[in-house]
Amino acid sequence: MIKSFEDRGHLFATIDPLEFEDVDPIQRSPLRKLRSQLRLDLAYFGFTEEAAKRVVRVGFQDQVGGVLNTSSPPMTIGQLHELLKSQYCRNIGFELGYVADVNQTQFLRSQIEIADPNSSLHRSFSKEEKLRI
Repeated sequence: MIKSFEDRGHLFATIDPLEFEDVDPIQRSPLRKLRSQLRLDLAYFGFTEEAAKRVVRVGFQDQVGGVLNTSSPPMTIGQLHELLKSQYCRNIGFELGYVADVNQTQFLRSQIEIADPNSSLHRSFSKEEKLRI
């Protein structure tokens, strides 16, 4: 499930602030059709509602980084799914499938998956900063 979000989560990111995809069929992107064919829901991974409540230990290897670090707290499968969805499918899309360097992948995972308020990926911007950007 984690690998699927790393590879395909960016396809579900909200990257169309003007929402043209839903307005005019001529302006719709090919991504819309692709999204309808892809799934990242719990049922796709074979989890039932009951299984989603099961607590699992996610972290097992510090060398991988991110949520897979041994310091990651146990969580339910549903919580893990929501965490991955919130980190890989929001207003910024991340795709790690093409990053070959292990150290770079570990760094990116730790920046994406661990919600550090001081991280530039998770920091809230003021109205003035948003206008400047």
